[in-house]
Amino acid sequence: TTHIHPLEVNTLPFATLLKHPYLNYQQVKVILQLRKQKGKLSGWENLQLLEEFTEADRKRLAPYLSFSSLP
Repeated sequence: TTHIHPLEVNTLPFATLLKHPYLNYQQVKVILQLRKQKGKLSGWENLQLLEEFTEADRKRLAPYLSFSSLP
């Protein structure tokens, strides 16, 4: 996991997020919709109740996504 550079969920555009092999079109679409509604997403708690994200998705994606806006 030391070579993983997490994707910044709060700033990256649709096309960049969609390139990740563990994210599908619907998941990226709902992330951007949520970002538009709420502004900054604070973490998995924003996604865990959505039908597009299962517990298995959370475990698989956790090392690859970042919810902070800091560099």
